[in-house]
Amino acid sequence: MRTALFIAHRYLFSHKRFNAVNILSVISAIAIGIVSLVMVCVLSIFNGYEELILSQNSRLSPDLLIIPAKGNSMITDTQAIAEALKHPGIALRSERLTAQGVVLGQNGRQMVLLQGHGEKWKEMITPTDSIVEGKLPSSSEQDTPADQASIGVGLRVASELGLGIGFTDPITIYIPNRTGVINPLAPMTAFKSLDAHVTAVLNTGNEDDDSSIFMPLSTLQAMLSYPENQVSGIDIKLKPGYSSESVLHDMQYALGSAYKVLDRTRQHPELGKLVMVEKWMSYLIMIFILLLAAFNIISSLSMLLIEKEYDIFTLRSLGAPQKLINRIFMSEGMLISCLGSFVGILAGILICQLQQHFGWVTYPIGMQTVPYPVKIRLTDTLIVVGTTLLMSWLSAGYPVRYFSKRHFGTQKNG
Repeated sequence: MRTALFIAHRYLFSHKRFNAVNILSVISAIAIGIVSLVMVCVLSIFNGYEELILSQNSRLSPDLLIIPAKGNSMITDTQAIAEALKHPGIALRSERLTAQGVVLGQNGRQMVLLQGHGEKWKEMITPTDSIVEGKLPSSSEQDTPADQASIGVGLRVASELGLGIGFTDPITIYIPNRTGVINPLAPMTAFKSLDAHVTAVLNTGNEDDDSSIFMPLSTLQAMLSYPENQVSGIDIKLKPGYSSESVLHDMQYALGSAYKVLDRTRQHPELGKLVMVEKWMSYLIMIFILLLAAFNIISSLSMLLIEKEYDIFTLRSLGAPQKLINRIFMSEGMLISCLGSFVGILAGILICQLQQHFGWVTYPIGMQTVPYPVKIRLTDTLIVVGTTLLMSWLSAGYPVRYFSKRHFGTQKNG
């Protein structure tokens, strides 16, 4: 193998009788490099768009979320959860509880998602980005009459039911009664009700959250007749410098199969799938362009095989096996590809890094311009490397096999 690489290296950089061979080799390397550069940049841009869409459409989503693998609720004081929550990357945690309910206001009624959150939850979100007016309710603060609860409402609920923090008339929340006996003669005994006043209106950019009602965790637990240690999930905020993927892996290992740990992408799979489809469709289009660029390698190797015909017969006379000769020209094609791919990928990474730091390329949003979001992922880079090498190997193999079997084999027998 070293002999084949040595001879291929000499062929690549040595002077040739036909200048067209050198020109085609340079064109092949440049074409492979440009396509590799574009592939790295395109995949990185889609990665950036994925993070941008998730950040704008899931402002209330935590960095990580622990939920039960089966069922809708879990007990928090278990040994597995206690061990998982000892991770040094956790900055804050807050329990959550969710349930379906109906809210009745002056302008009608609507099905809503009820969300109960612990006290630390307000420290985990960014109120300036999410809260339109007012402040989130707290179980330790009482801004409403004693027989009424404080709640926050999503923007969609507030708009459709005409709710706001300045309204004096309370609204009523109904939820199915989980316990007790239902009297068929009194259908309303099947529901628990809660009178509440709005203390905050939230605009989250997410359809589910904008159709939700937010309240203290203890209030919703009381409505559902849940004990203090029974919740739907645990929100996790990470410390700066900790990767969500690495912490997710560590916590999932500690929790076992009874629980699931979800990052923001897994919490909103529909958004991630939308970006992924566009990303990999663009990747497939780039593969076709790479295939066209690889045809230059076929042309370059074909002309090189014709020029080095005398050298091939000399090597055969010296006892070189046909496999060695094939390896020489296969290595030649791979060297051309690797040179172009290596330079192109490095240039693509450099361009993405410069865009991340300086944001030179922008696009308009409303009255302002923002830089194109980019994020480089190692897996995408490795996929680009593997794709270019595979395409180049296939392109180099065709002319080598063809000339080996048809052209030189016939002349040898003659």
